[in-house]
Amino acid sequence: MSACDYGDDVVLFDDGSLNADVRLEEILVAIAENDSDELENMFSKTALSQIDNFQEQTKKLFQLFQGTVESWERTGFTSPTSIESGNKTVQSISWYDVATDKMEYAFFTIECTEDSKEPDNIGLSTLAVVKKEEEDLKFTYWQDMQIPGIYIP
Repeated sequence: MSACDYGDDVVLFDDGSLNADVRLEEILVAIAENDSDELENMFSKTALSQIDNFQEQTKKLFQLFQGTVESWERTGFTSPTSIESGNKTVQSISWYDVATDKMEYAFFTIECTEDSKEPDNIGLSTLAVVKKEEEDLKFTYWQDMQIPGIYIP
């Protein structure tokens, strides 16, 4: 359960997973439309400054991802928060299984949702996608997959 509701749509607890789900939906729409500009707009300015070949990365993603999305399921989520010298940083780290009419995929995202010191960090930093059958071989600890851009191991 990602949120507790106490009438009148008041959320008492929000771990950020619902926002991560919305982001995945946006990613899937951009992939379906082969819209590299929309994908690029989801990434933080900081991440984009660390990526040399973003357009090439999107092309590889569009080639890998086949079919029409039939379903998706969040399989993992964590939201580390740090406060240093009064500055708050919040990340959203998510794992998803995505099924199309042709294939199943595993998605992994890291997104900075709040950074009071460096607003250029807000946005996606990592999007990793593999065929579901390769997930155990190619996905490791999330700390090891903090690679700016679209990562297709």
